Amino acid sequence: MQLFFLSRRQASNLEQVVVTANREAALRSDAPIAIHKINPLTLQDAKPVLLTEVINKVPGVVMMNYNNEQHGMSIRQPMSLSSYFLYLEDGIPVRPMGIFNHNALIEMNLLAISNIEVVKGPASSLYGPEAVGGAINFISHKPTAIPTARVGIQMDQWGYKRFQYGGGGQISRKIGFYIGGFEARQTGSWQEYSDYRKDGI
Repeated sequence: MQLFFLSRRQASNLEQVVVTANREAALRSDAPIAIHKINPLTLQDAKPVLLTEVINKVPGVVMMNYNNEQHGMSIRQPMSLSSYFLYLEDGIPVRPMGIFNHNALIEMNLLAISNIEVVKGPASSLYGPEAVGGAINFISHKPTAIPTARVGIQMDQWGYKRFQYGGGGQISRKIGFYIGGFEARQTGSWQEYSDYRKDGI
């Protein structure tokens, strides 16, 4: 008697977990507000030079590029430079309350980000008066279970060059680390006054 077994790979979509909706981990389907998550796979596939290239993938959100990484934001409302939005990194505001700058995301280290969560609509009950129009939370990479390291070079035909690196691991069962950074240069683009240099870690 012969038995034959056939196995087949089947893709399954796990329910996304978000933390920005109520400041603790929760299923996206249970979140009480409109929230969109940009996952690590999307960030990896997009290979973004600027944050606008991934933020604009979110329905109802427009992030304008004003050159040299300056930007404007619109989440479900007309474009404005007013303090309607709150930018966070791991749940901590990027800027102190009352000191809003529409270019606040110019300081973000794109290579250290694992997920991006965008709250569309009022979130002021959780994050204060600067989140009346929405909030964007950048979630950093977690330490990897085993030591990892990666390096890469990204460039285009318009004079952009970026050397990027990242790595992490566990020092003990309770202590780990992850470091990600880059050195970027933009020179000689087709657009005037667009040269810049940015280093992040």
